[in-house]
Amino acid sequence: MRRWINTIGWSIVTTAGLLLGFSAWVIAPFGPGFFDVLTTTETLVRAPFAKSLVIGDSRVQFAEAPEGVVFAGFGGATSQHLERLTRIVCPIAKGRVTIALGVNDAKRRGLDLAATGEAFEAIARNCARRELRLAQAWPVESSVEPSGADYDSAAIEAINRHLAELARRHQADLLGVPPLAPGFTYDGVHFVAPVSRNYADWLASAEAETRD
Repeated sequence: MRRWINTIGWSIVTTAGLLLGFSAWVIAPFGPGFFDVLTTTETLVRAPFAKSLVIGDSRVQFAEAPEGVVFAGFGGATSQHLERLTRIVCPIAKGRVTIALGVNDAKRRGLDLAATGEAFEAIARNCARRELRLAQAWPVESSVEPSGADYDSAAIEAINRHLAELARRHQADLLGVPPLAPGFTYDGVHFVAPVSRNYADWLASAEAETRD
């Protein structure tokens, strides 16, 4: 009996180790920390059973997911960082998928809109389905310290135009940015608590713009 218990125990440990190792490879372009590996592992396990999956950056990471919705948020992630993740996760996700990336692609340091466009194109292909949503990036508050000035507002607008065009061409739904009152961030990019709650609801249940 003890032998069987030991065998089962080692099997569980080995499986967990393999899953963690695979998760680290999945987000290797992101250069992840251990927490990001755990987030990826949780996403891989839960995605096949979730009615809705949202893949995004720290804005998603800090938001509280409504019941039945899986939020996979990676602080600092760009579309290029998570394209490989969508290659693995989207095929096993049976429900709606929402992509909520873009603001980190607009950081002044390393800005490359051509590469961003290519990454979003790949993500749209990876996640192709009837219920694919592309969420436009909410703006930053450039005058709010310490982070607002690190982002290029014109680049965010350009990325959002590209997302709108991408949604049209791939017959995906587009989540357009709602009106935002000044003071919606506490550091220029991350949302104050009430706005973060609104953001979570927007990602999970907002009406998408009509497809062309």
